[in-house]
Amino acid sequence: MAYSKKNQLRPWKTQRYCIPEQDLARFVAQMEVVLDLYGTQPSEEEPLIAMDEASKQLLGEVYPPIPMQPGQDKKED
Repeated sequence: MAYSKKNQLRPWKTQRYCIPEQDLARFVAQMEVVLDLYGTQPSEEEPLIAMDEASKQLLGEVYPPIPMQPGQDKKED
C-alpha cells in the first residue's frame, strides 16, 4: 500500500451524526413525514409554520463514540 503507517490514523478528523439510532426504521418514517410536509405547495388556508430551534442543550453522549481505526475516522453523534 502506498500510504505510510503514520498517515493511517488521523486524530484531527471526526465524522459526526453517523451512528444510527437503534430504531432507525421509525426515525426514517418520521423524517419522511416531515420532508413530505415541506414538499407540499404553500396554501393560504393552511400556512406552514416551522420552528427549527429548540432550547435544549446536549450535556453528554447519547451513544458512545466509535474510536478511530487505521483508514477510519472517529465517529460520534
